[in-house]
Amino acid sequence: MCRFAVIKSKEPFSVGEYLEKFAISAKENPAPDGDRQEDGWGVAWKKGNSWEIFKSIKPIWEETDLFDSFHETNFAVFHARSATYRSQKGLLYLNQPYFQEDTLFVFNGAISKVRLKLDLYGEVGARKIFSMILKFEKELGDLKSSIWKTFRLIKENSEKIKGLNLAVVRGERIYGFNYFEEAKNYYQLWIGRREHKVILSSNKIIEDLDWSKAPFGNIFEVML
Repeated sequence: MCRFAVIKSKEPFSVGEYLEKFAISAKENPAPDGDRQEDGWGVAWKKGNSWEIFKSIKPIWEETDLFDSFHETNFAVFHARSATYRSQKGLLYLNQPYFQEDTLFVFNGAISKVRLKLDLYGEVGARKIFSMILKFEKELGDLKSSIWKTFRLIKENSEKIKGLNLAVVRGERIYGFNYFEEAKNYYQLWIGRREHKVILSSNKIIEDLDWSKAPFGNIFEVML
């Protein structure tokens, strides 16, 4: 179970300033079972037409001294990770955001006993879900349709979905999906808006935005 935020603005903003707010939110909002998002973090920020990515295996709130080293940007993606199994802790390449085929991906959720028999890349569930989306997009020719097919197959072939939340960033577009069967207060995604800025986030990380609940059970695009 993790936390993520996607921030897009018409004006440059300080990545470090928003990381600080995100770190506080991640530290102070543990999962319903008390699990903390302490198994590493990652940040991606747009620089020109490309993405820069930084990842660490330390808890995000222990590395606030790094935040000032990040540049200003108009587009950023944050993720704080909680590893499901002890064997998956301390592995930097498992941390998000994931980046492939000009696409950024972040995930937050918990799914029990998935029975899908697909040849997918990845050692953890989040990476396999991203692989499914990219795989189905090649078949369907549409990113939104591939996200929906991925969700339907997981729902039909798993015992329980505590939460399945994701954000997919490609080009200037942000696609989101918010679904949960328990712990609504934890798994509810939020969309915060100001005149020149929009945030899709697991928590209301900034107070002075107009926050609303993300649509439930449907793919949505976050527009600025």
